[in-house]
Amino acid sequence: MKKMSQKSDLANDEIDLGELVAALWAHKLLITLFTGLSIFLAAYNALTAEKRFTATSKFQIQQINTGTGFDLSNEIGALASLAGFGGAQANSSTDILFERARGREFIIDMQKTFSIERDPYFNTYKHNPKYREPFWKATIKKIIGWQKTEVEKNAIIESIIVENYRANVLFALTGSGAIEISVTHSDPQKASYYANGFMEEIRHLVKEESETSQALRLNYLSATLADALQDMEEAQKNLKDYALENSAMAQENFISDSLKLDQIRMEKRKVKEIADLLSVIEKFIKSGNLDSSSYQALRSSHPLVDDIEFRRILGMSETISAWRWPSLETIKQVSATLKDRSKRLDVEIADNEENAKLYASSAEELAKLTRDAKIAEATFTVLTEQVKSQSLVAGFKPDTFKVFSHASPPLYPSSPNRILILALGSVLGVFVGSALGLINALRRGVYYTRRSIIAETKSLINLS
Repeated sequence: MKKMSQKSDLANDEIDLGELVAALWAHKLLITLFTGLSIFLAAYNALTAEKRFTATSKFQIQQINTGTGFDLSNEIGALASLAGFGGAQANSSTDILFERARGREFIIDMQKTFSIERDPYFNTYKHNPKYREPFWKATIKKIIGWQKTEVEKNAIIESIIVENYRANVLFALTGSGAIEISVTHSDPQKASYYANGFMEEIRHLVKEESETSQALRLNYLSATLADALQDMEEAQKNLKDYALENSAMAQENFISDSLKLDQIRMEKRKVKEIADLLSVIEKFIKSGNLDSSSYQALRSSHPLVDDIEFRRILGMSETISAWRWPSLETIKQVSATLKDRSKRLDVEIADNEENAKLYASSAEELAKLTRDAKIAEATFTVLTEQVKSQSLVAGFKPDTFKVFSHASPPLYPSSPNRILILALGSVLGVFVGSALGLINALRRGVYYTRRSIIAETKSLINLS
C-alpha cells in the first residue's frame, strides 16, 4: 500500500499537458473576453495617443589640412572649441560636438533664436501636472496674495524646454561619418523646420568660430612679426655701434697676436737653451779639459753646439770640423746679451698676452652681437613667410560643411506604432486570460479529462 501511495503522489506531481490544455479550453470565453478587452484598450490607446513625427537632416564637417606649418584647427575642431575643449581627432571632436549641441547654453541659444518657449510641444509648463499646484494650495496663495515671481517661472520654463529638447532632439553619427539630426514633434512641419534650423545654426557656428580663430591667429602673427622686426633692427644697431666704437677686425687681430705670441715664446725658449749651453761650455773651460773627447761629449749631450746660429753668436766658423773653444770673456759678453734679450722678450710676451685678452673679449662680444643679429633676421624671415601663408589661407575658404539632405516634413508618424501596440495588447490579453482561467481551475478542483478522473479513481482505490 505504501508503494502504491508513493506512485500516486509522483503522478500527481507531474504536469499533465492534456489537463492543462483542457482547463484553458474550458475557460475559452474568459480568455477571449480578456483578449478582446486588451485589444480594445490597445486600439483605443493607439488611436487616441498623440502622433509624433520625426524629421532628419544629414550633414558632414570635413577636415582640412592647410599645410602652412601651423597646426590649424579643422572645422570640427572649431565646433569642439565651442565646448571649451581643444579638438584633436575627428571622433573625439564629433563626440564633443554632440555634448555641445546637448548642452544647456546651446539649447538656450536655440530657444532665443527659434522662440521655442512659444511652442507648447516643448514648453509644457501650463499642462505639466508636476508644476500644477493643488487647489487648496492655490486658493491659500490667492487669499494671501502670494504669486510666483517672473524669475521663478522663467527658470521652470527654461528647465522644461531643456528637458524636452534633450528628449526630442537627437544627434547621431552614421557609418560613413556623417552627422544626423533627428527632431521629433507633433507637427511634421515644425519637426522639419527645427531639424533644418538647428543644422543651419551649427553651420553658422562653424563658420564664425573658424573665422574668429583665423583672425586671432593672423593678429598674433602680425604682432609677433612687428616685435621680430623691432628686435632685428635693435640687433643690427648694436652691431653697428660696436663696429664704430671698437675694431671690427677683433677676431683677425686676436689670431695675429696669438701667432706672434707663439713666435716670441719659441724665441725665448731658444735664448734659454743657448744660455744653458754657454753655462756648460764655461764649466768645461774652467775645468781645463778642452781635448777632442770633451768636444765629442759636448756634441752628444748638446746638439745645439753644431747649430749655425749658435756658432754665429760666438763668432765661430760655420764648419763643424772647425770648432774652437771660446774664451771666458766672450762667454760672459754673450751671456749678458742673452740675459737682456730674455728680459725684452718677457716684456713683449706680457704686452702681447694683454692684447690677446682684449682682442679675445672683443671677438667674443662681436660674435655674440653677430649671432643675435642673424637669429633676429632669421626669425623675422620665418614669421614673414608665415604671415604670407596665413593671409593666403584666410583668403581661401573652402566649403567644408557638406549638407547631404535637408529635413522634409514626414508623411507618416514615427509614433505610436499601432501594429506593435495591438500585438502587445493581444499577447497581454491572452496571457492574463489564461492565467485567470488556470487560477479558477485550481480553485474549483475540477478535472477536465477522462484520464485525470481514472487516474484519481485508481489512486483512491489503492489508498483504500
